[in-house]
Amino acid sequence: LGYRLLLELFSFDRPVIAAVSGHSIALGLFVTCSADYRIAIDGKYLCQANEVRNNMDIPPQIMEILKARVNKKYFYPAVFHADAYSVQDSIEVGYIDEVVSKDIFMKRVIEKAKELATLPHPFYANTKKSAHDDVRQKILKAIEKYENLADLK
Repeated sequence: LGYRLLLELFSFDRPVIAAVSGHSIALGLFVTCSADYRIAIDGKYLCQANEVRNNMDIPPQIMEILKARVNKKYFYPAVFHADAYSVQDSIEVGYIDEVVSKDIFMKRVIEKAKELATLPHPFYANTKKSAHDDVRQKILKAIEKYENLADLK
């Protein structure tokens, strides 16, 4: 169900904003990366896909989201080496779009939500589908394979 939730967030036909109010690690990072726009509070917070460091692999259904979001220059250190990045550095990595101070955080999140809400429907949805449909199909295929394996047990 968690994988399907990530797919729904990633595929949602209206803009999804992640309000990142602290660390964004493991599943929290994948939720962040599933959003269309990510705003983080400025502070000593980290973004990290820490699975490899914790003796876990990153399954294809999540890897596709990372491949769609992470800057190619940072892909190996961020994903394979499980490097942690400050929220400020996470902008260049591709995890975060904007970092703001705590005192204006929710104001900025709401402001951005209102701005993106003005994008016309269905044109936003059609454009997003066109840009991400191949990724969405790969994620769905991986989820279905995972569910079929679970049914065999």
